[in-house]
Amino acid sequence: NGLNFDIPWIIIKSAIYQIPIRKGHPFTNRRRYYTKPHFDLSEWSSDWRPQFRVSLKGLCEMLDIDSPKEGAVRADSVEKFYLEGKIKEIAEYCMRDVLATHQGYKKWFGYVNN
Repeated sequence: NGLNFDIPWIIIKSAIYQIPIRKGHPFTNRRRYYTKPHFDLSEWSSDWRPQFRVSLKGLCEMLDIDSPKEGAVRADSVEKFYLEGKIKEIAEYCMRDVLATHQGYKKWFGYVNN
């Protein structure tokens, strides 16, 4: 869900902390229906219709990929783990998301570009 969450969040945080985003940076290209520079699994799998959008967990189930959402750390518990100093556990949670997203990308992009 990079086009509707991750990229806007990074842009907003950049503005808050006054970190300029270089003109022409791939983050500024948020056009629909494109696979480059950003292939958004959430958008492609839902055909850009919010009512059909699925979570990463749901997408993993659809594509027969192990869900990254298993384990003690989840999105709603990151703050708790951070305050407890459990940075390694948070990093492992993030890496599971990255790996599942990459596997989903390989499967879905292969389908879209065949």
